[in-house]
Amino acid sequence: MITAAEILNDCLLPSWPRPENLFERAYWCTELEGSLHRLSLLFNEEFNTTVSQITAGNLTSPAYELRFPQVAVRRVNVPLLREEMPKMFSAVAYLRATDAERILSRKLLYELCLGSDPDRTASLAAVNIADLEKFLTRQEMDGFVLTDQKPLRPVIVKLGEDA
Repeated sequence: MITAAEILNDCLLPSWPRPENLFERAYWCTELEGSLHRLSLLFNEEFNTTVSQITAGNLTSPAYELRFPQVAVRRVNVPLLREEMPKMFSAVAYLRATDAERILSRKLLYELCLGSDPDRTASLAAVNIADLEKFLTRQEMDGFVLTDQKPLRPVIVKLGEDA
């Protein structure tokens, strides 16, 4: 098994040495990270294609074995519990928020919550920009839409190159 350190020390550093200058090194890291990410995607695609070829051809090897590992995932047999223990089912059954939203709509959920706990609902209320755009003009929207700056990962740019 080839380790990441071996790849770095034996393959990458001889051809692309780590710069001493910290700005150059940060730029080098960014460029190398991007290249390795693209390379990782390429190898993942190659792996999947190769496994497909092995399984489609029902191929075997004296030196290798293709395995399909699995992990146990536990879940409740909901229909069986509902049928055999309806009281227990009623005591533990719930809907995921996304499923409730699909069934009732965000607006109806908001109204139901408003009736249950108006103060808490008001403090948690949200408005989707796309929904607001259906009712207000662009000029009317300007006063109600805030633009915040979200910090991103720092970027090292070589002067003279586009960002």
